[in-house]
Amino acid sequence: MNKTHALIVLVGAAALLYLLVHQLASGTAGTAQVVVDEYVFYPDDVTVKTRGKVVWVNEGFLKHTVTFDFFGSPLLAPDDSWEHVFEEEGDYAYYSAVDAKMSGVVHVTK
Repeated sequence: MNKTHALIVLVGAAALLYLLVHQLASGTAGTAQVVVDEYVFYPDDVTVKTRGKVVWVNEGFLKHTVTFDFFGSPLLAPDDSWEHVFEEEGDYAYYSAVDAKMSGVVHVTK
């Protein structure tokens, strides 16, 4: 195996490990984090328990919002964050008012 191939495998393995740890943490803990990037929320689907918190962090260079049907964040500049505690069970869809193609869902369970 040449050095380039080994590096690709190593980076891929690290990315998979990060995703696995992040998914396990967001599925069992009371807090989940969502990265707001240029054109995507990542992950776009998170689960928290009732009274769980989701934190959105804008790691991109464009401003975005986290907009639900009846509430939402202010305009988040790069490096800004916003959090919301979900009090009731349900599925909460959201999008960015800057780019409505950016969307995600928060699942709240007992």
